[in-house]
Amino acid sequence: MLAPILRWSIRVLVVVALALVLPAAASAETRYVAKGGTDAPGCTNPGAPCGTINYAVGQANGGDTIQIGPGSFTESVIADKALAFVGAGGGALGGNPAATTIVGPAGNHTDGFPAFELRAGGTLQALRAVGGHGDNSIATSGEGGGAGVEYFSSSADPTTLRLQDVVVIGGDGGAGSLSAGTAGRGLRADSGPGPVSVSAVGSDFAGGTGLGSGQALWVNNPGASMDVADGLVRGSYGSTIAVFSGARLALEAVDVDGAGQAAGIFDGLLTIRRSRLSAEGQVIYATGENDESPEVELVDSLVVSERSEAVNVESEEEGSASAVIVGSTLIGKGTAALAVEREEGAGPATATLRNSIARDLPFAEIIPAIDLRADGGAIDADFSSFTTRVEKNGGTVSAPGSAHNLAGDPGFLDPGHGVYFLQNTSSLIDRGDAGLSQPGELDLAGNPRSLDGNRDCIPAPDLGAFEVTGQSVPCPVDSPPTLSGFGMTNRVFAPVGQSPKAKASGAEAAARVKHGTRFTYTLSEPVTVTITIARKAPGRRLGKGGNARCAKVTAANKAGRHCVRFVNVTSLKAQEQGGRQSTDWGGRVHGKPSKPGRYRARAVAVDAAGQRSQPQQLGFRIVAG
Repeated sequence: MLAPILRWSIRVLVVVALALVLPAAASAETRYVAKGGTDAPGCTNPGAPCGTINYAVGQANGGDTIQIGPGSFTESVIADKALAFVGAGGGALGGNPAATTIVGPAGNHTDGFPAFELRAGGTLQALRAVGGHGDNSIATSGEGGGAGVEYFSSSADPTTLRLQDVVVIGGDGGAGSLSAGTAGRGLRADSGPGPVSVSAVGSDFAGGTGLGSGQALWVNNPGASMDVADGLVRGSYGSTIAVFSGARLALEAVDVDGAGQAAGIFDGLLTIRRSRLSAEGQVIYATGENDESPEVELVDSLVVSERSEAVNVESEEEGSASAVIVGSTLIGKGTAALAVEREEGAGPATATLRNSIARDLPFAEIIPAIDLRADGGAIDADFSSFTTRVEKNGGTVSAPGSAHNLAGDPGFLDPGHGVYFLQNTSSLIDRGDAGLSQPGELDLAGNPRSLDGNRDCIPAPDLGAFEVTGQSVPCPVDSPPTLSGFGMTNRVFAPVGQSPKAKASGAEAAARVKHGTRFTYTLSEPVTVTITIARKAPGRRLGKGGNARCAKVTAANKAGRHCVRFVNVTSLKAQEQGGRQSTDWGGRVHGKPSKPGRYRARAVAVDAAGQRSQPQQLGFRIVAG
């Protein structure tokens, strides 16, 4: 489960978001529904509530809130206007019971009815929606269960459905002499004339029991999208999650548990971040047929199969399929951790593996382990851990240990009991590509994604879904270098090699003039030192205030206000170690002695990271030799 702080943070964000989008018009009203209420016009007095939800819906205008009291209400709520349905609590799957439950009616020689049929979006909050039971049949197969929530657009305009702290469960299929009825879906979103979008936070979803169908989440058509965060998703048959016909589904911080497949995508985009997925069979199955092209993006997640592949990517006929897997742990059981299959004549089937672990743990010793398998498809792996591979029918897989890949035991803490954290001594610590970590990114457990796990004072992501924590040590602060104690051995000197120009009577004095100088300084670390030499020159002030500057004297400005400027004549550069250092200068530029006059030296140190010290400067004078 997710860290409590993370769950709280996500819920706070969504509460704020809901507050922004819930109807705020002055005409919006609250309609009340309670057990024992009476269906009479209005329903706006909490002391005189309606008795059924559908009656309150008929009384409401778009943007109104339907406040539903505690208890179980058996009806199929149909709304063709955007309303907010707010209960007294939806409980949790396998946890607290619901305070408010809406149950779709059971079928009568028919499938069960949905608890909600929403045609214009709206809001569901703090309630439980359960699809109706399919009718039983003595002579034939049982009827199918109803959906917990059916959402589709009856308008050409975009609509949105928001869920917070809701539990949605599909109805059970009816019993029959030949077979059970199909299981009802939990939440079904299907675009109609206009696009639909679902946003769910802190909510749980489950399919019903029976044969066939029974997805907890079902999203269909290019105009349909669904975002689910901080919740549980459970399935009892087939695919727990299904994405069809160009739809989009994104999971963030969600636990998914499937009896068959956890997630099947047949066309569209499935994005999974910081989530746990497990299933008896294939956990994530992406298959493209005809012109379909499903795409999977898996980031910072754990995917575990009990009997099959963790991820299977397959293209058939003229379809294609692809998966991009980053910072995740894939655990297969007996067939492969990651399999990519391309049918002859089909489009490409590809998988990209980065900063991840792929590990096949067969449930029987006689079954060989296959971490990566490419049957006609292609797997491109780098900065990842895997040991075994199989290439068939022209399929290609990066070699174990090639590039930045690592082979061998990843060093899980307790894989026999499903604990796939890395041990503190794992060779996979800090072996990921730091360039793939996003600012503020967290691992599956809620820890920062790039830590200094190998104590080299350089943060880098570990391979797999979890970062090893508690390994870092105090490291030096990466501060700019310092250059101090800047001085000169000769502050007045003549250029080296200049011929004396002293008068005869002053020959002895001229002989005492120093030639050349040495700049001295102290450095905090190895750096490049640059000493810029500038000569003092007359100038004229141009401009006023902050735009004033001292310019070269010209015929146009020679009558202006006098000022002093410095003109750069040369720079001295030296690669130096830390400590007391010096740089010699003979006073010559391009082989010629510098002109007599007043000068300024300005010194700056730059480290390997490009950080600069504070500049230091001093003045000196060059004289004739």
